[in-house]
Amino acid sequence: MFERFFLSFSIGPWTSRIARAIQKERKINLWNAPRIKNEAARFENLVALELYRAVTAWTELGHGDFSLHFIKNKEH
Repeated sequence: MFERFFLSFSIGPWTSRIARAIQKERKINLWNAPRIKNEAARFENLVALELYRAVTAWTELGHGDFSLHFIKNKEH
């Protein structure tokens, strides 16, 4: 429901078979990043926001079919 009202957006995990990858739930990010109190979480959200905007713009401008995903391996 939050995505419907443009309060948040989600990024799904990379689903390709990568040996050390950990499958996780989708990450939820806020459009209004200043509401996030934790500085590290706010920074991660801002990076995700800018990447999401870039990927969406490239796709809409017809430069290709782009999507944004995240991956976390067992070492990190």
